Amino acid sequence: MSGLVPYLHFDGTAREALTFYQSVFGGELELYTYGEFSRTDGPKEAIAHGALSGLVTLFAADAAPGEESVAMAGVEFSLLGTASAEELTAWFGALAVMPREVVESADGCGADCGVSPVVIVEVDPARQRVSALGF
Repeated sequence: MSGLVPYLHFDGTAREALTFYQSVFGGELELYTYGEFSRTDGPKEAIAHGALSGLVTLFAADAAPGEESVAMAGVEFSLLGTASAEELTAWFGALAVMPREVVESADGCGADCGVSPVVIVEVDPARQRVSALGF
């Protein structure tokens, strides 16, 4: 493996996120729990380390209590050159239909602020580019 690999810390949803991303991107998924790593700073079934390896490589874990979980703004991952235009289009379609969740925002807009777990920034099959992030 070479290049930049994102390592995301989720608030208890690392297994769900990585399993979803495997269903979209394919590849091999390895999941290791806190229990398997003999960690005592969180639930034994929480993910201590997960790795998706294939055309798309992504690492993730569940944040331990008191640790920060992923929150991003102004970040874009481009999958330029990772797959054919047809496959990029299929990935975009799979990412774009993810369920939305309502979150309470810092400015108090509450239910009016639907936040998609994946933010699709751009899809350009001609340039083999899909930009998306989150869960």
